[in-house]
Amino acid sequence: MSRHHERFPNTPAGNDYDQIERQLVRAYIQLAMIEPDEDGFRTVALGRFGDVEARLTEVPSKPARSPVPSLWLEVFSCTSGATIDGCGCFDVGEHELAAAVEMILEATRRNQ
Repeated sequence: MSRHHERFPNTPAGNDYDQIERQLVRAYIQLAMIEPDEDGFRTVALGRFGDVEARLTEVPSKPARSPVPSLWLEVFSCTSGATIDGCGCFDVGEHELAAAVEMILEATRRNQ
């Protein structure tokens, strides 16, 4: 059992959870290595999970006290192309990672 599952016992165990968590961390690191688009956004696709795709986006720099989170995770339907769910955060810690993985898993379950 991973350290995360010991701290957050209500999250699903197994390869799906761990795979998504690893891909989120990898995407977060990749954001720093890619060039922003013409509007200043940086986006990395985490990958497909069943019929959904997840993308992590870094919002361009803004005033320090802005209420807009600097990171956005969006989950899209590969069938319709529509956004299924999304969330924003200012940092990627254990709780943010857990919430993001849960969001992706829930979207995957709803779109089977």
